[in-house]
Amino acid sequence: MGIISLGNPSQIDYTILIERFKNGEIEAFEEIVNKYQKQVYNIAYGFIGNCEDAYDVSQEVFIKVFRSLNSLKNGSSFFLWLKKITLNTCIDFVRQKTDDQILGELNYIQTNYYEDNRTSDKSIEMYELRKTIGKAVSKLPLRQRKVFMLRHYDDMPLKDIAKVLGCSLGTVKAHLFRANKRLRMMLIPYLA
Repeated sequence: MGIISLGNPSQIDYTILIERFKNGEIEAFEEIVNKYQKQVYNIAYGFIGNCEDAYDVSQEVFIKVFRSLNSLKNGSSFFLWLKKITLNTCIDFVRQKTDDQILGELNYIQTNYYEDNRTSDKSIEMYELRKTIGKAVSKLPLRQRKVFMLRHYDDMPLKDIAKVLGCSLGTVKAHLFRANKRLRMMLIPYLA
């Protein structure tokens, strides 16, 4: 099962819902939650690797969205804004865990969540390679790991990663370059 990304629904859909919410129509927020809850949960689960924690994080995301939706500027990309809130909430959650819990959960994520459910049709070598790469990715520093995962697992353009992480495009490129370089070094024994 791969990450289910927040799709880029038509801007009209969420613009209308946001305007209805800003005009005091609480039901519009319920529609926003119904429309995006599965995607937010999947991102949280992909980052955290635990069903209950992903559910809690998803609820926290929508609480934050409810509190700050009125401050969203017209013309801003709702889906990038929602994804940024989701990732930041996941990061905050992970920071609250102990180092051992984080390492264990990240290993679980890399070896299980990002695996394609169709691995039964694939060779054992491919499974082992993915598992090895997943372990290597989990050892990257947090910023490099976030950029790498958003780029390669979520297939997000670099400029969108910069928006989501609140940094410059150059910073994203630097983190991705360093992540790729580190991964190559860690995976040299497997490339021979």
